[in-house]
Amino acid sequence: MTDSTYRRDYLTGDKKCIFCGAGAGNVRLLNTKGEIKGGVEGFYYRCVACKQYFVEYWINGELKTVLAS
Repeated sequence: MTDSTYRRDYLTGDKKCIFCGAGAGNVRLLNTKGEIKGGVEGFYYRCVACKQYFVEYWINGELKTVLAS
């Protein structure tokens, strides 16, 4: 469950905007490889519908936090 293939499939399939609730068709992954800092991976998204950005943080292969940016 912690390999990047699993996460990539999850990230592209089940996303919803945390601001407006738009579905996966409106949410764009901006950094496909993720940004790794100290064992924490950050994935950045942009919603096409409301033009907002948000970030997911994964620690040890588990989704821990979703933040607005």
